[in-house]
Amino acid sequence: MGDTNVGRPRARFKTAVAIMIAAATVAGAFVAWRISVEGGKADSADAQGLAAALNSANTAISVSTFMSNFLDFFVSYRQHLLAAELLEKEASSAASGARRESLRQDARRERSLAATARAYIDADYLEVDPADGREYFNGNRFWEAQWADARARMPVDEQPFFARADARRAACRRLALGMVGLGAALFLFVAANASIRRRFRYLFAGTGVLLFLASGAFAVLVTLAR
Repeated sequence: MGDTNVGRPRARFKTAVAIMIAAATVAGAFVAWRISVEGGKADSADAQGLAAALNSANTAISVSTFMSNFLDFFVSYRQHLLAAELLEKEASSAASGARRESLRQDARRERSLAATARAYIDADYLEVDPADGREYFNGNRFWEAQWADARARMPVDEQPFFARADARRAACRRLALGMVGLGAALFLFVAANASIRRRFRYLFAGTGVLLFLASGAFAVLVTLAR
């Protein structure tokens, strides 16, 4: 009868420890799954960041190329227009009629070349300088408009994606700490179950419970923070 009374607390203790071992194992598996999920999301964010960086580089090259071409045509347009004005001015003061006609023909040719060059420029960004009434190409407005259009069509800013990846990896590191704590708690539960001396059994079990609760709560907080 005495052996039965002594054995019952030990049996209940073993049952409780077995439940804690199972709980620690399940919690550890859950945290490992969360680490895998967060790691996958970090890799995905990195991939999106790289894609955005590539989009940004391609957009910069494309916009720079178009703007350079427009500016080249605008310079050509202005040069031919100025040449035409000078020829017309010279023609107006020429004494010989033949000379006047020759100069006027040259002026018309220059204006034709100016009109051809102007046709290759995006007219939406040609503006008139109120100071002298001459046209100029607004490169700043063109640059901003092209980048705005690119942002509307695709991601071109990689920093938010890389910041998200860093945050995911930081969460993985924190969850790994929780995983270590749960592993230590599991070890203590196994040690308590195997210990012969009662004092060590309860010491191991009690420490394991505290570590399990602290590590589990920490892992839950990290998960909810995401």
